[in-house]
Amino acid sequence: MIDPGVFAAGGTALGWAGTSLFFTAAGKRVGSLAVSFIRLVMGLVLLTVCVRFTGQWLAPATPHAWFWLGLSGLVGLFLSDVCLFESFLWVGPRVSMLVMTLAPVFAATLSWIWLGETLNGWAIVGMAIVLGGIISVVIEKRVNDDGSTHTHPVAGVVLALVAAATQGIAVVLSKYGMEVDGTAQIALTPKSIEFGIAATQIRALVALAGYFVLYPIVGWVPRTVRAFKNPAGMGFMACGAVVGPFLGVSLSMIAIARIPAGVASTIMQTSPIIVIPFVMLVHKEHISKRAIIGAIVACGGVALLSILGTH
Repeated sequence: MIDPGVFAAGGTALGWAGTSLFFTAAGKRVGSLAVSFIRLVMGLVLLTVCVRFTGQWLAPATPHAWFWLGLSGLVGLFLSDVCLFESFLWVGPRVSMLVMTLAPVFAATLSWIWLGETLNGWAIVGMAIVLGGIISVVIEKRVNDDGSTHTHPVAGVVLALVAAATQGIAVVLSKYGMEVDGTAQIALTPKSIEFGIAATQIRALVALAGYFVLYPIVGWVPRTVRAFKNPAGMGFMACGAVVGPFLGVSLSMIAIARIPAGVASTIMQTSPIIVIPFVMLVHKEHISKRAIIGAIVACGGVALLSILGTH
């Protein structure tokens, strides 16, 4: 029987695919850093409302959970997102998402070294198939109208690499923060949606503190204030906040609480594949045979992970 954590990881991938479309549309209108900050605020409001239904304003958790989940938020929801959003401007989303497929490698390596997790042979094969399918899709070169090809600045690639590394590290930090020696560190039913929401609230709060430190340094306060006056941009951000920082990240917490961090992270990284039909529908983008084959291969890898890799 397939573990519910697999479905949670799949839901996370779907949420991230949706949020990439919404935030791309918003970023074109108000700027990427403004989107990164405002969508986190929106997501945090939703998370806090949900936590309030448990009778608390803040997630009922141990100091251990607050420290490690907070560190995970700082690394994953702040540093990783800032680097990823900036890399979009340097090398574009296609190359950035290609590099981001390395996140599961970082997660699996760190969880093996630190948490002592093991991955069976099928899981490793499945990870390889998923990553191979994703890579085959996102590395396909696009030719400009004049026949020239895109060049990729080293700075943009490095930013995407940092985003991938910090995202993978954040997954493992979250897993360690939620449970130690089989003991849940959040005073809610382990592996439930409320558990995931509470964990995400902690991560988002600390990540928000990172933005408050960064914003005065880079001088983005005025531009972010102006973003609130853009109805279209705010609308896209609101939609993205629901499916991303709220639903997507909460489901990711449930996924990594139930299944090995490397497996969970790999399934979550299928979002570049999931987004293909939406791009075809919304942007009328032509998808090559190579991209379609890559998507089929990646889905096969996910199926292998789901059926055999998590037992």
